[in-house]
This record gives sequence, structure tokens and C-alpha cells, in this order.
Amino acid sequence: MKTTACILFAALGLATPAFAADHEVKALNRGPGGAFVFDPPLLRVAPGDRVTFKAVDANHTVGTVRGMIPAGAQPFKSERSKDLTVTFTTPGIYGYECFVHIHSFGMTGMVVVGNDLSNMAAAKSAAAQTPPVERAKLEALLAQAAGG
Repeated sequence: MKTTACILFAALGLATPAFAADHEVKALNRGPGGAFVFDPPLLRVAPGDRVTFKAVDANHTVGTVRGMIPAGAQPFKSERSKDLTVTFTTPGIYGYECFVHIHSFGMTGMVVVGNDLSNMAAAKSAAAQTPPVERAKLEALLAQAAGG
């Protein structure tokens, strides 16, 4: 009977799914990267991980850049000055921005899920459609994501 119990517990241990990790991105008026930034600006996570976008300073939002998410993924958008937690299940590149500070400051960031860059061409195309300050920051983040 002891042997059966040991085998059962061992099998249950092997069947236990890996736990998702929790990450945090801060929306800041001033941070390590300058004025009106997300910190960190580029985050790599595993599928199933959760990211909480913290409205540390007031009057920030966070939401996906149009066209800059993997096929099948759901866009997300927070309310002004509210935290938002997103579970990333679809691998790929996700561009996001603060809708309040995008045009004047280019306040953007990026999450890469599963180290999957398969939507890089679509992400570059979406970045090319954004205002100049945002475009420059997104292009720099895409180059960093690609290892360049």
C-alpha cells in the first residue's frame, strides 16, 4: 500500500503545472529612461505570466498599440490612473502605450512573450504607423527585442 501511495504522490507532483510568474511595469512621470516612461520599457515573460501595469504616478493609462499584438491575442486598455493586470497567454510581441502621453512624449513599452518574435514584421509595420516620437521609441524597443 505504501508503494501505491508513493507512486500516486509522485505522479501528482509531475502533473502539477508550472506556476505563472508575476511581473510589474511602472508608469512614471520620471524614471530611469527619462520623462513619461514605463519602467522597465521592455519585459520578457513566459506564456501564462501576469504583468501588472502600475499607475505609480497619476494620469497614466496603458493599452495595446493598434496592430502590435500577436494574432489571436486580445488587446487591453486601462482606465486613467488605474492599475491593470494582464495575463499573457499568446506568445509574441505586444506593444503598449499611454494614451495620454503618446503624442507629446512617445510613452511606450513592449512585452515579449515566450521569446517569440514571429510577429516582428507586423509589429514593425504597426510601429511605422505611429506618431514620430512614439515610432522612434517603438523601433528602438523592437531592435532591442531582436537582440540588436
